[in-house]
Amino acid sequence: MSDSSGIRDKASANMSWQDDPVATGLRDRSRRARQASEGLTIAVLAARCGVAPATIRRYEQFGLVSSRGEGGTLRYTEGDVERVLRIRRLTTELGVNLAGAEVVLHMREQILLLRRELEALRREREYR
Repeated sequence: MSDSSGIRDKASANMSWQDDPVATGLRDRSRRARQASEGLTIAVLAARCGVAPATIRRYEQFGLVSSRGEGGTLRYTEGDVERVLRIRRLTTELGVNLAGAEVVLHMREQILLLRRELEALRREREYR
């Protein structure tokens, strides 16, 4: 009879801490937290969005994405990840050109701003 726990013990004995899924998850979360506080490089942003760094640079030329500089290195935020993914969806799935994407994103930002203002007015009205 083979004992499955014995197999598991042998497998875990051969597994290093680097292969441990729990340790890997912790490292990933730690790395993402550090990136969030320091900002993402263009290579990390591009990789997370599934595009080439040249695509990010093109989006910057159109004013769709902006970076902040720190010591000569451009940095991006988690918000930029969402924005690039949204631009990518507009251009690839919906066939919108970059000028159209700029208009759509601007309209979206205006709608979100108006929603926040409306919610603030509703809360103010409730407290009266």
